[in-house]
Amino acid sequence: MEEKKEKKWEILKSEYVLNSPYYKVKKEEVLLPDGSIIKDYFMRERKGWVLVYCLTKEGKVILNRQYKHGAQEVVMELPGGMVEESESPEEGAKRELEEETGYVMEHVEYMGEFVTDPSNDRGKAWLCVGTGGKKIKEPKDDPTEPIEIELVSPEEALRRAAEGEIKTLPHVAAIWMGCKKLGLI
Repeated sequence: MEEKKEKKWEILKSEYVLNSPYYKVKKEEVLLPDGSIIKDYFMRERKGWVLVYCLTKEGKVILNRQYKHGAQEVVMELPGGMVEESESPEEGAKRELEEETGYVMEHVEYMGEFVTDPSNDRGKAWLCVGTGGKKIKEPKDDPTEPIEIELVSPEEALRRAAEGEIKTLPHVAAIWMGCKKLGLI
């Protein structure tokens, strides 16, 4: 069987139509491999972000419940957030976990880099798995992110993901990957 070669699109023009510190949108004119041109292909650009699947010393998964304005509802998710340019994904995972939950990890392992919307988003997402989580302080007080922390068994986290109680898809995948990495499934 003949192997197909990857055919990339060529960017002919590119301009920002929204350019804020946290979120950017570009309008691009692109040339397709067949010679046709799309004049208004829109791409999102944002900082990379990390998700943290962390087990406490007692073997519980740390989850956050918080309002997300994009979904316009309260959702259950793993801790996580934007990674600063000066940080590695592991450093960002440690910082985000501590800020959002007040927990620190004894051990953190980088699981990889992922894309969440390869058609329209150039942002990167990373997953880190942590163990030995221990609460050392109260979470950072942020009025834009009021967070309720919940500790559940890995089986309960998987059940919630499978039954749609945890409905943010990257978080569903990260829960499964975290359980798999730690030999829990």
